[in-house]
Amino acid sequence: MSPREFAISEGDRAAITARVEVLGHGGGPLMRQASGAPDADGIVVVHRGREVIGSADVDPATGEAKLRIDDLPVGSRSLRIEFLPDGYGVAPAETAVAYTVAAAAVDPRPVDPGDD
Repeated sequence: MSPREFAISEGDRAAITARVEVLGHGGGPLMRQASGAPDADGIVVVHRGREVIGSADVDPATGEAKLRIDDLPVGSRSLRIEFLPDGYGVAPAETAVAYTVAAAAVDPRPVDPGDD
């Protein structure tokens, strides 16, 4: 998942690229499959708490899904990113991405009503 964490300002759009890798094993530890592995075909879903706030199809040629997320609340939290495969032979997976949204700067000068 890229990025693993990010920081933006209030009102900015977050850009997340989810990369799905198919792992397998030949009786040993999990490792990347160079050939013969199924495509990473499916959808990536972004959750904020229990709310789904975005989704994108995975490009089987690259294994990537590009997501743009708007209106994240100010503060530090995390999103749950979930991969849901379109078939058999590939397991669903999920990870967390931490984020911080800084409050927008406020102009400290008072507004003069006569400045209209």
